[in-house]
Amino acid sequence: MIVTSRIKLTSRTKRAVGILLFTSLVLVATNCTLSPRISSRGNSLDPNRVEQIKVGVSNREQVIQVLGSPSSRALFGKESWYYVAERQEVLAFFAPEVKDRNVIIIQFDNTGTVEAIDKFGLEKAANIIPVNRKTPTVGKEMTVIDQIVGNFNRFRNKSAEKAKK
Repeated sequence: MIVTSRIKLTSRTKRAVGILLFTSLVLVATNCTLSPRISSRGNSLDPNRVEQIKVGVSNREQVIQVLGSPSSRALFGKESWYYVAERQEVLAFFAPEVKDRNVIIIQFDNTGTVEAIDKFGLEKAANIIPVNRKTPTVGKEMTVIDQIVGNFNRFRNKSAEKAKK
């Protein structure tokens, strides 16, 4: 024989359950927005692997085998390979904040042997403020209406050329 019992919920119990659900929903929602989102970019290298590269001994092929392909290569001057890694944290809708940056520069001599290894962190970073000036251009300033009318003329001219053929 199965005995079932019904629990009678009073208005006070219903209110308490509602408050509990609302509070838990608010806590879950705020935890999602207040915990930072971490994003890693670039070629994050293991320090033990970097130590395997020896100045005056290792060559390009060995560097690629140990560290992989570089993030960037120098276009001018000595042949240099750059391995760049960065970790950012973003909290809700605020601007991203760089928490860690590692730049490893490996320079090679003319024979392809490692000449120097330089390591830089966030302490060498420079804050660059962009300039808001506009470069003047030669030509006519067109409004939105000028552009629309100009497009109609262009299409009308093409259809007239097709009709002539």
